[in-house]
Order: sequence, then C-alpha cells, then structure tokens
Amino acid sequence: MLRLWSSCIRHRCNQASVRRCNARIPMKPGPAQYFLKGGQEAVGRFRQGVIHPHGRMPPRLSGSGGNAEVRAMVVVAWEPAPMDKILEAAKAIALARRNHAPLAALQVPPDDEAEGYQVQRALHDLLLKNVGPLVGYKIGCTSQVMQEYIGIPHPCGGGVFQKGVHHSGVKLAASDYVRVGVECEIAVRLKRNLAAGEAPFTAEWVGEAVESYHPAIEIVDDRYVKWETMGAPTLIADDFFAAGCVLGASVPRSSVPDLKAVKGRAIVNGEEVSHGTGADVLGHPHNALAWLANHLAAESKGLHAGQLVLTGSLVKTLWLKAGDKVRMELDGLGVVEAEFT
Repeated sequence: MLRLWSSCIRHRCNQASVRRCNARIPMKPGPAQYFLKGGQEAVGRFRQGVIHPHGRMPPRLSGSGGNAEVRAMVVVAWEPAPMDKILEAAKAIALARRNHAPLAALQVPPDDEAEGYQVQRALHDLLLKNVGPLVGYKIGCTSQVMQEYIGIPHPCGGGVFQKGVHHSGVKLAASDYVRVGVECEIAVRLKRNLAAGEAPFTAEWVGEAVESYHPAIEIVDDRYVKWETMGAPTLIADDFFAAGCVLGASVPRSSVPDLKAVKGRAIVNGEEVSHGTGADVLGHPHNALAWLANHLAAESKGLHAGQLVLTGSLVKTLWLKAGDKVRMELDGLGVVEAEFT
C-alpha cells in the first residue's frame, strides 16, 4: 500500500505536494486521482481518507472516508490494482488478439479507466514479440462525432507498434482483422522529447515539438463480441480499437497549412462517404497532442523524438469488407491510400 500525504499550497500546511489547492478531489472510497508536486498524478483506489480544509494538522486516519468533495487537504491510503488481476485481464486480451478472435466480456474486467491503462501497459509487454516495439500512440474520441458514436465524452489513448505501421498504397488482408475499419486522421512525428517533468503541456508548446505531419488512415478493429457492452475501461485496456495505420508522405511543419482549416475526405471504392476538418479534433489537433502528453506525464511517462501520434479521426469510423479500396484526402497534407483484400 502506498500512503500519500497531500497538502494545500494556499495555506502552506504540512508537505507542499498538491499542484493547486482548488483541485477538486473526490472523497469516497474508490477510484481517484491526485495531482502531486511536479505535475505527477497518482491514480488508483483508496480505502480511507480525512479532510483537512484549513491548514490544520490532520487527525489520525480512521474510518472509511466521507462523501464530501473538498478543495484542500486530504490524507489517503492508496492502493494500486493487484498485479494478478491486471495480468489476468492482459493475458485474456492478448490471447484474443493473437488468435484474431472476438473478445467476450472479461471475467475480471478493470474497475475503472485507470485500471484499464494498467492493463494496457501489461498487454503491450505481452504483445511485443507479435507487434514489435511501441513507436507511438493513437488518440481516440477526440471529435464530437466519435464521442457520440462510442459513447465516451473524452479522449482515450492506445499504442501504435512497429509492425502495424504501413506506407500508402499497401494491400492488407481483411482476414487479419476481426472486423476492420478505417478513420481519416492527421498524424504527427515528433522532433524532440516531451518529458513528464515539463508538464503541464499546452497546444502551443507541443506544436513546437512537431517535426512533420502525415495524412493518415488509422486502422481499427472491432475485435469484440459486442463492443457496445464492453465499457470504456476494457476498450482502453485493449488499445481502444487500435490496429495500426497507413501513412502518406510527410510534410514539414514549416509547410503545413492551418490545421484547423484542413478538410479531410474519406473515399471508399471511389465514392466520398464522409468528411471533416482539423477543427473537429478537440478544436485543433495540437490540443489532442497536448492531452496525450499530459496523460502520459501523469504516469511519469513522456513522448520521445521520432514517435508517431495519430491525433484522432475527422470522421466517423468506416467499417469495411474484403475488396474495399480506401483513399483519404487532406487538403494541404496530401493523400493516403490502402486496399483491404
């Protein structure tokens, strides 16, 4: 068990370990997030806690905590999810991924999104031999159309792996997926690290770290018996539908147009079926990149030079069948194509 002593900077009491004293901290047993000094974030489950609202030294931990929502001092006893539970879920997902088999509801699913990301990290270790090293990340649910479609009102992250990155014009077997789909995206390649200690990140800050952009097809896989019933924690654990990507030619940062105004068109078998703009991605794709950098920093992780980030779909997911040819056109960024045989 990890015991965290957090205190209120405003009242200068105990340890100055809270980033801001007006952070709203849920005070009831269960999943919680605590923002610590240096921008780190502890995520887990706590068993007990007491409120210290005005800078007085806290009483001894006792009871099971209240139900209040406070803006000051809290002492918590925090417990990460048991590793056997995390590993059991990761193994079940890995088995389904390797066998290209639809995943049913997990026997012991992650309790919340924080646990979902713990399972995701364990899953990446298990899949390393099959998919190659982690080379970047995808961000899902960054547009209103996707948030409404998936039913999750905030971004979610997943991994991108070496063997899943393809070049425009690739032919891929539809049978390698359970139910393959595609999304129209703006991908970024980083020229420098975004270390956890630099957080919090802004869109302007992360934009300066970008080396180039790509028109991109994100490949997604509905590898579930019924994804609508899986819940966000399990979808996050399984990399949030991620199944790779196809990249068009890179465009240097100095040559790109205003990303908010970039129009993307999704064309399947020669017919335009959907379109969107860069502004649909959290207002600007750099906002999505900043979200990812801050999300990783909360886990004491960073982004690295050379990594690829898929910033989120401009259109609703397009589900395909064998024989479909896909073309994404992004104004000022170029074209990317793929065929699923």
